[in-house]
Amino acid sequence: MDARDTNLTQIIFPYNKEFLYTFWILASLAPGIVVFGLCANITNIVVFLKAGVKDNVTTLLLSLSASDLTFLILLSGRVCAFLIKYHDPEWEWPFARDFIETLPYWPAFTFYAFSSYISVWLGVTCCACVAMPLQFKSVFTKSRTVKAVLILFTLAVSFHIPVMSMIRLAWETDSNTNHSFAVVIRQNSESLIRFNDILN
Repeated sequence: MDARDTNLTQIIFPYNKEFLYTFWILASLAPGIVVFGLCANITNIVVFLKAGVKDNVTTLLLSLSASDLTFLILLSGRVCAFLIKYHDPEWEWPFARDFIETLPYWPAFTFYAFSSYISVWLGVTCCACVAMPLQFKSVFTKSRTVKAVLILFTLAVSFHIPVMSMIRLAWETDSNTNHSFAVVIRQNSESLIRFNDILN
């Protein structure tokens, strides 16, 4: 394992080094996947809005696209930081790398969980459409679907509050320039991540 590989294992958080080979593949595919996902979800949102959000299925699909888009936007900075750090470990950052690598990480995966919840609810909706076709429209109304989406979002945020609370901003002073700058601090990260793995 060369120096770049050793450096790679140090910047993967919260993953372990046994995923190193997977990240080799992702390092080359991630930019294309992120760009494709951004374009696809933006297109979906535009199409749904132009067609009109008239029923529960369209509401769910629009919410899913918006959630996926938010996830990709929050994660894109981390992907860029990962690629820069992998290909040029000595590159000097003009700001603390944690601002784009660590700070948006758990908010991004909150939306990832939200998308998963919406997908499950969409599956339940499809099953109900088959099981109760005559009562479906009266039971799964648009207003109830909106309320369900809000509840799912609340659950996603609530389940990720522990891990999001471990990250905070603080100020440090450069002894050479006597200038203060913001840094990202992680507290009790290992225990909170383990708790998050159990909870989610």
